[in-house]
Amino acid sequence: MDYAEYEAVQAVRWSVLKEMRRSPKHYQYRLTHPREDTPFFRLGRAVHTAVLEPDLFPATVAVFGGKVRRGKEWDAFETENEGRTILKRDEMAMCLGIRDSVRAHPVARHLLEYGEAEKTIVWKDPRTGLTCKGRIDWLNSMLCDLKTDGQLDPRRFANSVVRYGYHCQLASYREGLRANGIDAPVKFMVVESDPPYDVGVFSLDEDALYAGEEELHRLMDRVVECAASGKWPGMFGEGECPLVLPPWAFGPEESEGATVTELAGEG
Repeated sequence: MDYAEYEAVQAVRWSVLKEMRRSPKHYQYRLTHPREDTPFFRLGRAVHTAVLEPDLFPATVAVFGGKVRRGKEWDAFETENEGRTILKRDEMAMCLGIRDSVRAHPVARHLLEYGEAEKTIVWKDPRTGLTCKGRIDWLNSMLCDLKTDGQLDPRRFANSVVRYGYHCQLASYREGLRANGIDAPVKFMVVESDPPYDVGVFSLDEDALYAGEEELHRLMDRVVECAASGKWPGMFGEGECPLVLPPWAFGPEESEGATVTELAGEG
């Protein structure tokens, strides 16, 4: 199933369901307002193709030699290469560097020796009755997910897993595979987005997947509840709530017990 066919399947998918982590209102909005296909997302797709489907990569990308993505030169090049992902020279170099680094890593290379890229799965969630779908980066005897990260550090990446819900995403895919009669361990292939494109392969253990399943089920239940009630509230519902300032706002005496993060703020 190609991506256009996948898009046409009417089903719950993680890339939209994750908006329920913010609020039902955000989820409902994303259902009717698909995410804009920005250069950032196009570059991400190109990286995945370079690593997971290297034979298709040359036919699906084009390199733009201009300085900016606007003007007559850009418009003509975009028209000439309709349907292809257009990269700048530095982006092309990054894709090739990431591809070569991942495929040179002993464990990642072994995982990619056989399998299927962009594997579509569709299943019915037994708890809610909702039809679900997913598109797995790489599937053989393992469920493999490719991620890029600016700085490869296990603790930092673990925080990203929780922050972005990667464990929920892969718990969803694993449930989908099991519904299709397949049971597979879960792996992350993580590669830095800057030279030297260091690579790490991480296993996601049962505790992490259990936490992902629990959150996934809560989100799915919320979808059913909101659909039944016809109400899709925002983050703070329909009432009001108090705003509590951090301790450091009240001077040094109140800040003595505050953490470094609280004192520094979050930006």
